[in-house]
Amino acid sequence: MFKPRHASAGTVAVLAAVFVFLAGCATLPQAEKPFHLTIAHLNDHHAHLDGTSLSLKLGQQSTYVTAGGLPRIAAKMKQVRAADDNVLLLHAGDVFTGTLYFNKYKGRADADLMNLIGFEAMTLGNHEFDQGPPVLASFLTSLRFPVLSANTDVSREPVLNGLVRSSMVKEVQGQKIGLIGLTTPETEKISRPGPNVHFQAVAAAAEREVQALTNQGVNKIIAVTHLGLEDDIKLARAVPGLDVIVGGHSHTLLGDFASLGLAPEGPYPVVIDGPGGEKTMIVQSWKWALVLGLIEVDFDLRGVVSGWQGRPLLLVGRDYRQKDQAGCLQPVGPAQAALISETLAGRRSIQVIDVDPAAEAKLAEYRAGIEAMQNEVMGRVKQDLIHRTGSGKASQVAPLVTRAMLDKLRESRPELAFYLTNAGTMRTDLRQGPLTVAQIHELLPFDNTLVIMELTGAQIQAAIESGVKRGGGAWPCLAGARFQAAPGKPGPQGLRIETLGPDSRWTILDEKKVYLVGTHSFVAGGGDGYEVLKTATGARTDTGFIEADVFMEYVARRGTIP
Repeated sequence: MFKPRHASAGTVAVLAAVFVFLAGCATLPQAEKPFHLTIAHLNDHHAHLDGTSLSLKLGQQSTYVTAGGLPRIAAKMKQVRAADDNVLLLHAGDVFTGTLYFNKYKGRADADLMNLIGFEAMTLGNHEFDQGPPVLASFLTSLRFPVLSANTDVSREPVLNGLVRSSMVKEVQGQKIGLIGLTTPETEKISRPGPNVHFQAVAAAAEREVQALTNQGVNKIIAVTHLGLEDDIKLARAVPGLDVIVGGHSHTLLGDFASLGLAPEGPYPVVIDGPGGEKTMIVQSWKWALVLGLIEVDFDLRGVVSGWQGRPLLLVGRDYRQKDQAGCLQPVGPAQAALISETLAGRRSIQVIDVDPAAEAKLAEYRAGIEAMQNEVMGRVKQDLIHRTGSGKASQVAPLVTRAMLDKLRESRPELAFYLTNAGTMRTDLRQGPLTVAQIHELLPFDNTLVIMELTGAQIQAAIESGVKRGGGAWPCLAGARFQAAPGKPGPQGLRIETLGPDSRWTILDEKKVYLVGTHSFVAGGGDGYEVLKTATGARTDTGFIEADVFMEYVARRGTIP
């Protein structure tokens, strides 16, 4: 047990008095002892069962590592459990959608790995509904741990009824821990739950379950949520009795990762004063099974948080790679590898760790099918399509890709005005003949996710002007909108932008109007100079849909393109 770093003087005084009073006792009864709990957590792994190549900035040169993956998570969890008996492992949703493992196995591979690792509970993410209730039901019945969502009503959906619980009580070393699941109500708009699944208000559902758990004598309560960090903060401020919120959905990196060249969005944990003045810890562990969150919490005799410390860990392998003079990635030599390992050993937020052999062997059973799938033909290309970037050069590929993304987003948000991407997100031509999964991943290699944003016409104007001015890979490509130079106004400032309405009429962009626009995560985050999108304060939703997956669906539906 660690010594609480944040225990108040009042708490210390109370504990001291209790210990003096019970000095004659050999031991305190278990239920009356202060209690230490380690919460390990994952969220939004999106079928990233293998590790992911990641660039770290160590000194002047970027070093590429293989980060995360469930076999590496499994190895770390064995270490955590060997060192601490009081451990809970939780998942905050979005197991589904993101790699070929999901496309082929529909969650079965994830379930096998998660069962092997030993998760204690998870909540439903919005992407769990991407393939509808039957696929979700198959996944849920294969899990050996409960799935929670207090605000998701599946009672009228026959295949899901009875498979999702609102909350549960988990005993750890004789102590009762209450767990509540919560799922974003946006799921109805951004996924496919069907007409029989309904989502209730988050705060009301949380309050109901806190009261029910309290009535059972539970005084330590964790919410496992798929809401996003901003909504987790709102929840902590609105609902008393929540000690820890283990969150997901917003893919938020928290913690001390700046020294690795990454960009964390806040401390780990985020500490919020609840409505009764109590502290609520909010944690999240980024995305794609790259980071394992680890927060240690001390509870006093009343079940109130009296101390905490957090250490989210980026888990990486030993296959260090750096670019040579030609820009190609090459393994580093032994001396350089030893130096990198020594550097990483001095960083608190990263651990070099080998994969767990049992988890790796289980994943290998599925990997062979994925490798075969790479050669699967998704459709045919009728004629050569050439992709050109920048300075107004027409691309024959971009109209297809942007149309695919727009169609996907309009399935749930038909009011979406248009889709905007940068020309550089597409990397190859499409040649006449069969089009395979591997070729689609070569065309769209970046694992960018589709994002829906509220933008004013003025912000859209500024974004497109920026892309035109930069040219090259930043050149804007649109579906549902178009732009051209206005007569008599040379340069980007003379752009005339029009949107295509449902009546098939073109309308000039209104700078004061708010539009719902689709793009992808790189551009939405300010990539390629689209800084105006990064700083836009309107509502935004990262759908989690991967560009390559969306285009695969588009090609498969049509059979032949264009």
